[in-house]
Amino acid sequence: MIGLPASSQAAEMLFLGKPRGPFELNPKDAVIVGDAKSADAQAARKVVAEMQTEAEEALAALKKDPQADVFLNVKPLAIARLRDATNKINNLMDEKSAAATQRWQRLMIQAKYQFEDDAPMPETKKGDVRPRGDKRLARIKEALENYLKGSREILKFV
Repeated sequence: MIGLPASSQAAEMLFLGKPRGPFELNPKDAVIVGDAKSADAQAARKVVAEMQTEAEEALAALKKDPQADVFLNVKPLAIARLRDATNKINNLMDEKSAAATQRWQRLMIQAKYQFEDDAPMPETKKGDVRPRGDKRLARIKEALENYLKGSREILKFV
């Protein structure tokens, strides 16, 4: 669309494929310097996995019923819990690997914020609940899909 910012795509190089950005890293190449089996690391992984399941359930509910009330999936301090858990994962990595996990962390937090912003059903000034429009539904689905992508990627690192 005209006037909207869009991310630029790196050109593919002949025989080399698409080059990776400075904060992109294959999870198989990650260097873990901390104890990934520690209680803190396992608890962080569990929090990210639980939040991933919640997002999958919300997306499934929206696919089944576009007017489903997914605001019930928004929990207080969820972004703080997510940041804490992903920080613990980041702290397990060396500097280059941490840059990659921090990238996914930022993308997940942004997607979670966008979901929480659009999740409530629209209301009139008088407080009457209105049906969710197509554009709002599309934004919610996109935010959930982006969150799930980031969540799956960050879990590959640990």
